[in-house]
Amino acid sequence: TSDVRGVASGKCLDVSGFSQTDGANVQIWDCHGGVNQQWTSTDSSQLTVYGNKCLDARGGGTTNGTAVQIWSC
Repeated sequence: TSDVRGVASGKCLDVSGFSQTDGANVQIWDCHGGVNQQWTSTDSSQLTVYGNKCLDARGGGTTNGTAVQIWSC
């Protein structure tokens, strides 16, 4: 479990507002070590947060610019 940090920006992958609700937005934010920034890479190469929420493409999107969210794994 660790943060996911952008090389150029130094910002961390962050679940907005510490939300644990399916569909919560994921953004980049100043790194602060909160649980909403602690990601785990699973054996199947998924990124999870809060233990049971996966990084997910909104609406199952596959095009460039698709927003990301968390969703129950």
